[in-house]
Amino acid sequence: MFTGYIGIDKMNVQDCPCVNMVKSGTSWSDKLLTASKQGHSQCVSKLTALTGSQKDGQEEKEIFLNKALRSASEEGHSETVTALLQGGANVNGMGAFKPLIFAASEGHLQTVQVGIWHGF
Repeated sequence: MFTGYIGIDKMNVQDCPCVNMVKSGTSWSDKLLTASKQGHSQCVSKLTALTGSQKDGQEEKEIFLNKALRSASEEGHSETVTALLQGGANVNGMGAFKPLIFAASEGHLQTVQVGIWHGF
């Protein structure tokens, strides 16, 4: 799992409900995926902010950002989708995976609208 970002264990996310769902030693990627699936946009914003200045592991970071985007899109978490896009997730996903398709297939109109606004 991706653990290349300094400060993840010191991150103050006590106000995020997903903190109780993951162990304190859990990797950045696991925290991001959990927060995205649960729709905790503030936690996602904090997690993506930690990655801003790092260059090592960029490709792996993008993979996890896009997995999180798929999860948030499928669950209809519009604010979380926005946070992920602002944090560097690719609006068009990866390969055959297209976030808009997942949001639309689950009937999440607001999430589809967010995606269109950001260029899905």
